[in-house]
Amino acid sequence: MLRGKPYGGCAIFLRSSLSFKISTVVTNSRRVCAVLLESECVKLLCICVYMPYEADMSSVSEFQFQLSLIDSLLDKHSDCHILLGGDFNVDFQRNSSNTVLLNDYCTENSLFPVIRHNCSYVDYTHISIV
Repeated sequence: MLRGKPYGGCAIFLRSSLSFKISTVVTNSRRVCAVLLESECVKLLCICVYMPYEADMSSVSEFQFQLSLIDSLLDKHSDCHILLGGDFNVDFQRNSSNTVLLNDYCTENSLFPVIRHNCSYVDYTHISIV
């Protein structure tokens, strides 16, 4: 019997009517997927992640590895605007290893977590009621 969520992954859905040239970006990861949207006016790299939950040192290593993969995407597409979202499995209110890694990563790459915006008032994405 399977319990929990053993089969994670990520996806990006786009309207077929968008007037962009849409290219899939190869990531070789089941935790990170990306598409490049191009028009005459803009280049937008959309990255979706499903990061591991911090359970042990191997999950922290996996988190670091996925951040390095995202970093390589940002380097490769430095001429693009970036939209990075998904499930990072962190709580910015806690001082866990993955949260520290993500905070440092955002600072180093001038990324702004929307949760820190003045208009953001929800600090969770899921509530489990048993």
